[in-house]
Amino acid sequence: MDVFLIRHGRSTWNNLRKIQGHKNPRLAPEGKLAARRIGRRLVAAFGPFSDSDDVLLTSPLFRARETAQIISEILRLPLRSRLHLREACLGEWEGLSVDDIRRRDGARLRQWYRDPTRVRLSGGEPIPSFRRRVRSEMRRLLRQYGRKRRLILVTHGGWISTLLTDVVGIPLGRMWTFVVDNCSLTRLHWDGRKLYLRSFNESAGRPPGASAGTSSFRLPPRRTGMSSPRSSRLRKSQDGISFNLRRGPA
Repeated sequence: MDVFLIRHGRSTWNNLRKIQGHKNPRLAPEGKLAARRIGRRLVAAFGPFSDSDDVLLTSPLFRARETAQIISEILRLPLRSRLHLREACLGEWEGLSVDDIRRRDGARLRQWYRDPTRVRLSGGEPIPSFRRRVRSEMRRLLRQYGRKRRLILVTHGGWISTLLTDVVGIPLGRMWTFVVDNCSLTRLHWDGRKLYLRSFNESAGRPPGASAGTSSFRLPPRRTGMSSPRSSRLRKSQDGISFNLRRGPA
């Protein structure tokens, strides 16, 4: 099964450089245009899509859901909402601009960019807890839809970056290694045992697999992935993070 990860289109708060987290700004006009472009690109590159073979899921936050609704109309797929595809909650920073935070809380902001696992925000979701949510949700989705042809998730930059640290086996504190553009496409493949990274941060203006510049890269499948261990716990291995789909989420 192919897994398509799509970050939501540009929101009104993206334009203002405001921290969003669980807050609910709407798509900006250019975000809606980008959603149409990525939807048309999916049809051109990977179509046709069908209810029986393909599943389209979205975060319930407006910026993701509005993006997904546009894609849903183009792909002619029903849309389902999944609560745990939401972005991390960023508590006290939500609604503030990056410039505001830099002035008020510069030391913690610098630490956030270096290693967000070491920052605790009042009212927020610690990044290690967020990773547990992402892992658990991904396990549930693979268990539920693993026999489909394609699983399309419209979600958020932090969600995608967090999952990718597991797929390629790098420390969670380096999650900002992955710069995920609005309305970009990241493609994974699930072979029933492992998740492999096929391409990262593709835009509607590039053909599948084409370079996206400094924020894009490809890895050979045999060196990365998620595999199923015999134990019931997630375990770190040379191939990344392992899944056991027969047990409950860790």
